[in-house]
Amino acid sequence: MSLREQVAQQAFVWGLPAVTLYAVLHEQVLAPAHNGLAGRLNRVLHGPLPTGLATLSGTTGPSTFCAWLDLRSGPVHLIVPAVEPRDATVRATVFDLSGEVVGQVPEALDTPGHPSVVVGPSWDSPVSPEVAAILRCRTDLCVAVGVSVDPGRQAQGPQGAPPAGEPVLIHHVGSTTRAPSPLPPPVPPVDVRRPPTVEFLTVLDWMIELMPTTPGEEDLRADLELVGVACGRSALVEAMAEDRLDGQLTEGLRQGFEDVRRGRGRWF
Repeated sequence: MSLREQVAQQAFVWGLPAVTLYAVLHEQVLAPAHNGLAGRLNRVLHGPLPTGLATLSGTTGPSTFCAWLDLRSGPVHLIVPAVEPRDATVRATVFDLSGEVVGQVPEALDTPGHPSVVVGPSWDSPVSPEVAAILRCRTDLCVAVGVSVDPGRQAQGPQGAPPAGEPVLIHHVGSTTRAPSPLPPPVPPVDVRRPPTVEFLTVLDWMIELMPTTPGEEDLRADLELVGVACGRSALVEAMAEDRLDGQLTEGLRQGFEDVRRGRGRWF
């Protein structure tokens, strides 16, 4: 194996890009680290689609929802419902694939029901002046995670939590010339206490295409392709399913996932 191949393989083993993206999902969406709340890997939204695709869940504890927003199909309206009693509401936080907070909907806890629009990095068209806020995401794929909160922004609890099934309105408000990629196959809720399944990695692998890249990461991806490891819809998942990966690479990936689950170090 050449030095170039060794560098590319070792870099991939230590988390670029699959383990890094898994860490973002684990920290922001999957891990039960935020007051015991855990989202689930929801389907990516490709528009135009009907409204009400995300629903609040849970009646014995805090209500939560999680929705993936594919911004290549155009801006997305995100409207969280007003709830009773009036001193309770739902707040959605939007993250990009770097794990950065893009913004919150609604921005003010006393203004639920007003639409906000989430736009991608390449969107440059005007949006309706009726929207409460414009959130610009640095990546074409982002995730909205919502929980019930009190007006003091303190405890996240069941008091005043909306009933299960209350819709969080999500719909595309425009279109672009770029056709959306096919939806990945459905994935059941992920148990973060167990290693990722091949089915989960199929979605993870697809998301890699939409991750932001630095010049160094672009060079790394070129190196990976030289040794047969392509990013996004790559042969990675197929190779893992058929047990065709090099032993060092397989073990490195598994160790990386294990480190993420056990909170060893920071991956983003």
